[in-house]
Amino acid sequence: MEDAILIPPGKTQDIKCPEGTRPIPKAGSFLPTEGKDANFVVVSVSEQTIVLGPLKAGEITLNNICRDGDVLNFRIEAPDPQTLKKDLVPLGPNAVPYPLWLWAIPVLILLLLGALIYLIKRFADARKRKTPIRRVLRKRSPVEKMDDFIARVERELLLEKADIKSSQFIYAEGITRMRVLLQKGLGFKNVGATTTEFIGEFKSQLLKKPGLLNQAQVAKLESLFMQSKQVTYARENPDSLTKRAFFKLLCESYQDLKIKLGPLTAPVVAQRKRRIPIPKRSPKK
Repeated sequence: MEDAILIPPGKTQDIKCPEGTRPIPKAGSFLPTEGKDANFVVVSVSEQTIVLGPLKAGEITLNNICRDGDVLNFRIEAPDPQTLKKDLVPLGPNAVPYPLWLWAIPVLILLLLGALIYLIKRFADARKRKTPIRRVLRKRSPVEKMDDFIARVERELLLEKADIKSSQFIYAEGITRMRVLLQKGLGFKNVGATTTEFIGEFKSQLLKKPGLLNQAQVAKLESLFMQSKQVTYARENPDSLTKRAFFKLLCESYQDLKIKLGPLTAPVVAQRKRRIPIPKRSPKK
């Protein structure tokens, strides 16, 4: 094609419409040739100029860019890997020459939508519990989260339900709250530890603080974690009596920890800075 428009490797092509005409395609659209697969993507459109990005190499004819009957011939060269410059983008079947920030917009929208749904759900749950909005917005302490967990189990009568989902929630969520309470209260982190490893860890931490919990209280905690392990990981579905016994033991152990570790896990309220009054200067005589 003698009159073909040459597009170098990795480049876009500006097409200026004749005077009195306007570009027909919209920005972001794909342009097929004779009903076949798309050969161009419309990068941007101004009043009389359209910027095209080729999607494959070869000799391509494109119709109807600015007005019916327009015919434009292109010769798109594929890049040579040995001579390709670093600032050029190789052609490919899915290579769309959009700027990276443009792809970040839908991701950001999805993240904002997810955050909005999360807040709506939290506000709906708070409304059911008649929780003040101020408490919903701030970060809750491990003690508050455990109180909410216990209240939900009692409010939704989960101990009466026989399905595996309710059992998983009681055992898995309950022991997770207990883990966080122990880690925050005793001042250690053991993310990803197995049940046996975690029991050994909090026992060693309690040895550093003699008198904090007695031997019977430590034994109850160990029993809690071992019972939860069977349901959470082996996916057992205990009967109502077994769940009630576990929940009772959980509440008793929680009350022991709440009394001993409560001050260490309560929400930290930032104190306002006191302003030091500046002494007034006496008027000059």
